[in-house]
Amino acid sequence: MKIRLSSYIKNNVGLTRSELDKLFDCGLITVNDQNVGLSYIIKDSDIVKVNGEVISNKPLVYYLYHKPIGVISTNDKSIKESYLNFINIKERVFCVGRLDKLSSGLMLLTNDGKLSSLLLSPETHVEKEYLIKTFNEITESFIN
Repeated sequence: MKIRLSSYIKNNVGLTRSELDKLFDCGLITVNDQNVGLSYIIKDSDIVKVNGEVISNKPLVYYLYHKPIGVISTNDKSIKESYLNFINIKERVFCVGRLDKLSSGLMLLTNDGKLSSLLLSPETHVEKEYLIKTFNEITESFIN
């Protein structure tokens, strides 16, 4: 495993970066009972604690979800139409990419930030395909 302490904690505890920084500034994040920098690379033998509690590596999960029309691709559960309010998954996940509210389609839900970055990064050139239906004929002037 080659992961920075900050990413390890974010992946396994679900803290925001500002929450993580506050805990770090207060000395509440330790590796092997010592304060180290957030860029420290975690080894398999390391014991990571946040606020005195041992943090273990959560398994990566992957789900396919068919988003219906009217559901929003947001991780904000306070928004009634958020996809998170329509699924029953115990793990904390996020959607890789987005679909508009008025569209439907297959979405990848995961807690794997590395895969998400790989799929969404313009440098990796991962091809994405979309099938659309239009009400009007697509003419040359429409394309222009």
